[in-house]
Amino acid sequence: MRPSSKNSRRSRIRSSTSLKGTGLGLPLSRRLAELLGGEVKVESELGKGSKFSLVVPRIYQPPAGQQDGGIAEKLEPHKITVVALEDNPADLAALQTILRGSAYQLVGVRTIADARRAAIQHQPRAVLLDVMIGDDFSWDLLTELKSAPELARVPVIVASALEDAAKARALGADDFSSKPVDRGWLLDALDRLVKGERRTRILVIDDDEVFRYVIRQELTEDNIRVLEASSGSLGLERVGQEKLDLVLLDLDLPDMTGYEVLARLPKDNRHIPPIVVVSGMLLNSADRERLSTAAAIVPKSEISKGKLRDVISCLAQEGSGARP
Repeated sequence: MRPSSKNSRRSRIRSSTSLKGTGLGLPLSRRLAELLGGEVKVESELGKGSKFSLVVPRIYQPPAGQQDGGIAEKLEPHKITVVALEDNPADLAALQTILRGSAYQLVGVRTIADARRAAIQHQPRAVLLDVMIGDDFSWDLLTELKSAPELARVPVIVASALEDAAKARALGADDFSSKPVDRGWLLDALDRLVKGERRTRILVIDDDEVFRYVIRQELTEDNIRVLEASSGSLGLERVGQEKLDLVLLDLDLPDMTGYEVLARLPKDNRHIPPIVVVSGMLLNSADRERLSTAAAIVPKSEISKGKLRDVISCLAQEGSGARP
């Protein structure tokens, strides 16, 4: 019998909206409040306890840095400027959130005319284009950007709810994404197109959506892209199809155990990345023996304490120059 059932654990998370034992509840709450334009306030008194208050606006307004015409004054000289044409305030806010904390900064505009002016004024290192802007399309702007001598070398990424990948590339787009844009994909594309860098690709095999979110937040760095699989079979499929640098594996999966995932990985394939078991289970010596092929074991309770980052750094140093 397993120490605890997956259903009971999910029930506890849903009912309490907390992450027991990880210490991540307050940081996640603050982060969500900030995304909504609000804040979490804390009042604490020795011997009496603490009072937490959530304050959010009744009507969402994008941060000042995302308003047209106001962002130029906030540009940081050491960051890479990206111009984004997006007429939907929520999508523009999402792009701003994606780039926050990265090497990139966003100049957000909502009209084709403003995008044209911003591209000339700011000389960005990349341009993001939505296709449908009001009742108009940005195809002509894409053609202009790729034909203008001073902007022709600037990478253009098209993001659209329409299936226009073929047309976008035919008109010169350097990459295409359907909406909503995935954070890891966008940072990966920018690093590749702007800096010529390849980002570390880490696959998380875990059916707990909350925990996958925790991992994404913990590994929010410019050089890391977090991929996800919600089952053992999907995880094995991604390991076989994609070039990965590391796999984070939960032991309690809906279709098979993490032990079975490890057993099904080909033993003689030198392209199989290191496997780090990240589990909330209490493991005895027999369990650890069954996990002997894993590169490391990290308790879920230690994720927020920097243990996972330390393990990843150590494995990166060990593998530098040794793997193809």
